[in-house]
Amino acid sequence: MLIVLLMYNPSFRDGLVLTNKQTAGYHFLNRQQYFGKDKTMIFYFSGTGNSLHAANALAGREEEVLYIADCMREGRFDYDPGPDEPVGLVCPVYFGDLPLIVRDFLEKLSFRSAPSYIYAVFTCGSRSFLCQESVQKILAGKDLL
Repeated sequence: MLIVLLMYNPSFRDGLVLTNKQTAGYHFLNRQQYFGKDKTMIFYFSGTGNSLHAANALAGREEEVLYIADCMREGRFDYDPGPDEPVGLVCPVYFGDLPLIVRDFLEKLSFRSAPSYIYAVFTCGSRSFLCQESVQKILAGKDLL
């Protein structure tokens, strides 16, 4: 299952303001409200720091926040989330779609055990354009949806 949270607003320090494509509404949330106490693995890519800020805001103390550029450089693509552990993706919108490095990473990414669900946060001004469809297409091809 893919949950897509489209827009992150870094002006709120205690939580995130996100829009959800399905509800077309704004939601103020903090990590506990959305993920409860579940541990989550978060992959992020950030060019300016906004996506890093969003990833850190979503992460709890026990979460792994993994920089996609480091994973690519080191050839780390195989991960094992816990049995009830969700996996998150946080990245900016580049020219209406995923950054190329994020697309390449997702195509190489594999899990030893399936995550409980996958969520994505796209940092952008107002719209994520093709990001959701791109992530869904890549993950569906890997039988992760």
